[in-house]
Amino acid sequence: MDASRKARYNAAAADLKAKLAAGRPHFARSENASQPFRTGDCVQAHGLESESGKLLNGQKGIITSYSSENARFEVRFFGLDKNMNLKLDNLKEPEINVGDRVQVSGLESKSGKLLNGQTGIVFKYIEESGHVQVCFEPAKILSLKSDNLSRPEDFSMGEWADICGLESEKGKLLNGQRAMIVRFDQEAGRYQVRFPETDKDMNLKRENLCRPDLGPGEKVQICGLESESGMLLNGQGGSIVRRLEESSRFEVSVRLVNLDPSSLTKLALPFQVGDCIEVAGLSQVSGGKTLNGKRGRVKKYQKETGLFHVCLGPSNNVNLSPDNLRKVAGPFSPGDEVEVQGLTSEAGQRLNRQ
Repeated sequence: MDASRKARYNAAAADLKAKLAAGRPHFARSENASQPFRTGDCVQAHGLESESGKLLNGQKGIITSYSSENARFEVRFFGLDKNMNLKLDNLKEPEINVGDRVQVSGLESKSGKLLNGQTGIVFKYIEESGHVQVCFEPAKILSLKSDNLSRPEDFSMGEWADICGLESEKGKLLNGQRAMIVRFDQEAGRYQVRFPETDKDMNLKRENLCRPDLGPGEKVQICGLESESGMLLNGQGGSIVRRLEESSRFEVSVRLVNLDPSSLTKLALPFQVGDCIEVAGLSQVSGGKTLNGKRGRVKKYQKETGLFHVCLGPSNNVNLSPDNLRKVAGPFSPGDEVEVQGLTSEAGQRLNRQ
C-alpha cells in the first residue's frame, strides 16, 4: 500500500473508531430509578392472560416511558404498529440484550460461516427486523466478491477520484489523472479537487469524476447477498483490507453486523466485580501501551459499552475491553483499602490499625 493510501486507511480507521465511540448506546434512567428497566431497554412480554395479551407473550419491544401514577411501562413492540402499557410482572429481560457478550453460531452462507465462533458485544436492537447489531472488536474479516460491494454515489472530502470525460483541449490532458476531493460547492454544484503533483485546485462536475478501482483502504457497503445469513450483512459498512488475487475477491474489515438473536449464544462475563486483573495487549496506537503490566481491580461492568471499569490505583480509573485484561492471583491490588497490623517497632506500632 503506498503512503497516501496508507494515510487514508489510517484516517478511515480513526474516523470509524470515533463514530463507534459516539454511537455507543446510552439510555437515560426512567423516572423511577428503583425500577429494574430503563427507557430504551429491550424487554420481552410474558404472563399475559387475556386473549389479546396472549398474542404478545414472547414478543420483544423497547421501553419508551414509565408512568409512576399507574406503575406501568409503555412498550413499543417490534413489528407491531402500537404501544402497550404493561406491569413490571409482565416484563422480563430477553435472553439476548444490549451489552451482552455473545458468540455467533449456525450461520451457513460462505460469508456467514466466517463469523461462526466469533465473539462480540450486542450494540443495539434493530426494531424493524427484531435483529440485533453486534459489535466485533477487533473487526472481522470477510471475503466478498466485488459484485457484493458498493460505494456511495457522491464523494466525500478526502476521497480520491479519477478525472474523466473532459472534452476541451486542456481538459483532455487531465483525463485519467487522479485528484483528491477538497469540498463540494453547493451553490455551483461542483466538486473542488486538488491534484497532488501540482497542488492546484479545479472545480469539476460530478459527471467528470469517476471512482478508482476498488482497493485497500476504500470504504464500502455490503450489498446483494442472497442467502438468509448473508442478507444480514447487506447494508453493513466496512473497509477493504486487500484483494485476493487467486479468487478475485476482497477481504473486507467489518465491525458492526446485524444478526438474528437465534444465531447468538450469551456468554458469561470473563471477569467479576472484585477480580484482580493485569492490563495487557494495549498498543501504542491506542495510547494505552504505558498501562500494560499494571495491576488493578474490576469495579464494575458497563453494559452499555461492553467495557470493564478498572481501578489501577488512586485517581487512576480506566475503562478497558476484556481483550486487554487477564485475571491474576493476589490478595491486594492498587486502590484496595487495607489495615496495617503486626508492626512491632516503635514507629511501626503507630501505623497499626491505620
